[in-house]
Amino acid sequence: MQQATPDADKLADSVRAHTANAQDPDFKGALDKALTKMVLAQAGVPTPAFKLVKRMADLDSLRLGFPLIVKPNEEGSSKGLGPANVVESAEALCAVVERLFTDYEQAVIIEECVMGREFTVGFMGTDAPEALPLLEFVYLDMSRPHIYDIEL
Repeated sequence: MQQATPDADKLADSVRAHTANAQDPDFKGALDKALTKMVLAQAGVPTPAFKLVKRMADLDSLRLGFPLIVKPNEEGSSKGLGPANVVESAEALCAVVERLFTDYEQAVIIEECVMGREFTVGFMGTDAPEALPLLEFVYLDMSRPHIYDIEL
């Protein structure tokens, strides 16, 4: 197996130190994007600025710059994510947040959208997770925002 990057190793160590066994039925942290971002920040891994929104009134205190990306906070596999989730106005932001609240009945995470190359790293195992090699998404369709979504 290929050697993982230092950042991937740091993430694996951080996940081991801050989470319960993913097989535990009470485990809530595995898909919690806001919690993951806080763990990463504590481990020194930079992530885009974000706000966790639990109700529409939370948008009143939003202090992030557009463009933004809006996601259900506790879904995986890009559920609830598509090109319309990248917003460039307060009106579009409100519409996407309302849709996600209705469709997923959970908090949403709003992040400053970072355009550029996209990589992911998987982990295998639960007791001693092992970082898998990095994978880069290469987007050929330049007519929409470059985000990994369920439509890919």
